[in-house]
Amino acid sequence: PCGTGKTFVSFLLSLDYKNIFIMTPLISTTEQILEHYKNYYSSYKDVNYICVNCNGERNIDNIKLNNNKNIIASTYDSSDVIWKLLKDTDIEDNLVIVDEFHNLSDDVYDKLENYVNYIYKIHNKKTKNKRGFFRKRKCSWVCLSG
Repeated sequence: PCGTGKTFVSFLLSLDYKNIFIMTPLISTTEQILEHYKNYYSSYKDVNYICVNCNGERNIDNIKLNNNKNIIASTYDSSDVIWKLLKDTDIEDNLVIVDEFHNLSDDVYDKLENYVNYIYKIHNKKTKNKRGFFRKRKCSWVCLSG
């Protein structure tokens, strides 16, 4: 249900991550949740906000991540951009939030499931650090519904 604090809880979870990817069903929802995050992070410095949808950025070459905190909000239909960003860059410490999960249509769910499976594989592979030790890349998932 609306007003129960799902977005705020996702914000609290996001505090432990460097890169937060938020996927929502509609452009208006994407813009709204990004505004909530801007308000929640208003006292933080160097937070990078990116809106990925048909009205926002879709060219992966124009998406610049900073070294502090990145909040990237996307519609389900633009999840391909998120997928490319995660696939083509070596970014770690990620939280992926799927908002309004119960609203996924079969077509969108199938598309998103393919991306989710691929992103999961990317972020659970072992990578070598500077000392030659293997470690898993950090990526967590949250699905909000109701």
